[in-house]
Amino acid sequence: FPEYITRIGSYAFSGTLLSGALIIPDDVTEIGDAAFNVTNISSLKLPSNLKVLGGDVFRLCELLAGELSLPETLESIGGSCFVGCSMLSGTITIPHKLKVIPAWCFRYCGGLTGDLVIPENITEIGESAFGECVNLKGTLSLPKGLKKIGDRAFYDCKFQGELVIPSEVKIIGEQAFYKCDFSSIVFAENSELITI
Repeated sequence: FPEYITRIGSYAFSGTLLSGALIIPDDVTEIGDAAFNVTNISSLKLPSNLKVLGGDVFRLCELLAGELSLPETLESIGGSCFVGCSMLSGTITIPHKLKVIPAWCFRYCGGLTGDLVIPENITEIGESAFGECVNLKGTLSLPKGLKKIGDRAFYDCKFQGELVIPSEVKIIGEQAFYKCDFSSIVFAENSELITI
């Protein structure tokens, strides 16, 4: 990519024969919907100044491997962004500027491992956001300001240890923690839970 590129548009390389290492220049601040979905890229370096990552951007990039490093500058990520990237591995760190982890964002990312810490600014975790990430076998930490956990948000993850549901959570969707292996689930004092 030329160094002066600041935005990659929607569907720019969708379904093409693009393969190998993908290095996106640091000047890029936005990547549009489905820009690289269903390609054969094998590794990824996201720009250090990225702010907006659209929906479906890397959907079904089944050869995409290695650890996923999301830049701390990221403010928005779209639904199904990494769905089906089953060869991604290692722990994942969610950037602190995000407010929502949308539906299907990391579903079927079965190679992700370790603990998962959801940062303090997150208020909503969408439907199946981490569904079937079967190697997430560490602990799960939820932020105090979280208000909604969508249907099947952590379906078939294998988290262990104690889970604390923060007091501001109002909605826990169907099968949100189905097949998780928590030793206990604790609801914080003064819980505002309405639907479970």
